[in-house]
Parts: sequence; structure tokens; C-alpha cells
Amino acid sequence: MKKIIIVILTAMLTLSLSGMTLSEELVQSIGDANIGVAIIDSNGDTIEINGDKHYPMMSVFKFHQAIAISQHLGYPGILTKRCPIDDGDMCSDTWSPMLRDFPGGLTSADLTLLLKYSLIESDNNACDIIFKNLLSPFQTDSLMHSFYPGDYAICQTEREMNNNISLCYNNYSTPKAAAGLVDKFFVHHGSEAALVVKALMGGTKTGLSRIKAGLGAGATLFHKTGTGHCEDDYIQAVNDIGIVLYTRPDGTTGYYSIAVFVKDFKGSLEEAEKQIADISNIAWRHLAVDFPKTLSNLSSKAPTVGIKPNVPEENPQNGPNFLGQLAGAMLEGILDGMLMNE
Repeated sequence: MKKIIIVILTAMLTLSLSGMTLSEELVQSIGDANIGVAIIDSNGDTIEINGDKHYPMMSVFKFHQAIAISQHLGYPGILTKRCPIDDGDMCSDTWSPMLRDFPGGLTSADLTLLLKYSLIESDNNACDIIFKNLLSPFQTDSLMHSFYPGDYAICQTEREMNNNISLCYNNYSTPKAAAGLVDKFFVHHGSEAALVVKALMGGTKTGLSRIKAGLGAGATLFHKTGTGHCEDDYIQAVNDIGIVLYTRPDGTTGYYSIAVFVKDFKGSLEEAEKQIADISNIAWRHLAVDFPKTLSNLSSKAPTVGIKPNVPEENPQNGPNFLGQLAGAMLEGILDGMLMNE
């Protein structure tokens, strides 16, 4: 009897007060646009639209790179590693807030600083410096597939894609693989090195008009965005993947992983971002607003997202140690101090 009840509750998962299922609303919102969506709820159930199609990741793959680095260096290696920076490493014709902040250049930088720029501000130079000094795209791809096998590939550096935008399609993922990776990393993987990456992703500054714009009050989002070449009324890609945390009526933490990829979009960047925000809002209403009113006790296992590591001193000659600045405000009150062994 208990098994039958669970089956019924799972079937109710996608029902909204509007009478439409989550899948039906997503299909209606997407229409004939080339958009892929995958959502994994806290019970492990997956909803997908075009979930097995390939989409260029753009800067989303910086999330994969950071996971690979956390696996490669471990803890405390991820906090203590430094990378040399040569004159040719800081390109001026690419997206690089780090170049803006250090116009005089750097001779080296803490890995934490590079990860801060790569994950939070999607800096292309920071990403390629990590590729150059630690793991190449090929090594990153290989390590990542041992961590999470899935339908995705990392082949190109940011500089290579900047020089030839057609190469962007070589760094691809399916929405289902992206959502699955988010779920694996945030929910089922809790090493100390991984928690540093998670904490950084909580501060993402890019794409605030995408998934984040569709969420209601009380939501917490950890995410990574990606944006492709834009010209006139055509955009190569606009993406956002992440995990949404919220508090259920019974006080437990609910969550769901979500990946939204938009490819070869005919319209403006604002219109593409609005599509993602609408999709995010549909998921939010079904999973965090309607659903928990009756089924809030199905799962109380929360992702591990916070850590206060022992951080080294700031080095003013080679740029700030970002973890030193981050530690005091690292997700206080949000699952603070929770560590989960693999």
C-alpha cells in the first residue's frame, strides 16, 4: 500500500494548480524555439524537453572545469595553488573583468582568484590560464567523464572559440547531462574542495535575467551561465544551469537542478533571457510553490553547499586571495558547515 501511495504522489509531482503538468507548460512556453530543458527534483525525477539534443555550452563549461580542478587538486590544494601568468595570457579582445581590475597585469595569481573570475564573472582569460597551467581541455574532459559520464564534451579553449566561433559547437552538452551533473555535484558530492567551488557559484554575477529572474522570494540559486556570439537578431547560444534551494512549509529544504539551453535563437538577447526566465518561473511554481503544499515531506535531504575553509593570507603583490574575502560571508545561514562524505 505504501508503494502505491508513493507512485501516486510521484505522478502528482508535475501537477500545477493551473491544471497543466510541468511538461505541458514547458512545451507551451518553448513553442518552436530551439530550447532544451532538463529539471531534476529532490526525488530524483527528471522532466525534460529536447533533453537529449546537443547545445553549445559556451561559458557553462567553466563549471565543468572547476569541478575537474577540485577533483585534481583536492583540499587544501585548491586553496594553495598558484598559477604563473605570462604577458600573452591576458587577451584584450575577449570578455575579461580580471583585465579590467588589473590593467597593469599580473605575474601570477592564486587559483582561488582565477576561479572567482571564471565562475562568478565568467572571465575567459582566467579560464584559459587554468587550462594552460593545470588541466587542458582534453584532460578536463577525461577527468570529468570519470566523475560523471554523460553526453557532453570539452574540446576547445576560450581563445580558440573567440578566434573561430564555429568551434563553440565542439564544447557541447545535452540539457539532461547538464542537469545531471549539477545534481551529482551539489547533492551527492561533498568533498571540501568541491564545497569551495559551490560557494563561489553562489556569487555568480552573470545572467541575472535568466533562471534567477523566474524565482520567487526565499529562493537561493547556485548557477553558471553561458552566452554565445550575438549579431542583429541572431544569438548563437544563451544558457543557464544551476540548483535552486527553497524552504518548504515544514521547514525542510527543497531543491531542484535545472538546465536551460537556447541555440541559434532568432531574436534579441533580452528576448532569449526572458524565455529562460519564463521557463524558470514555470519550474518554480510547480516545484516550490504548488507541489510542497501537499507533498513537502517526500525528501528532506539537502545539498551540501557551505564551508568556511582555513584560508591563506592575502598577497597584495599578486592580487587578492579571494577566499580570504569570501570566508566571512560564505553562505552563512544556508546549510552552513554541512559536510557530506562521498
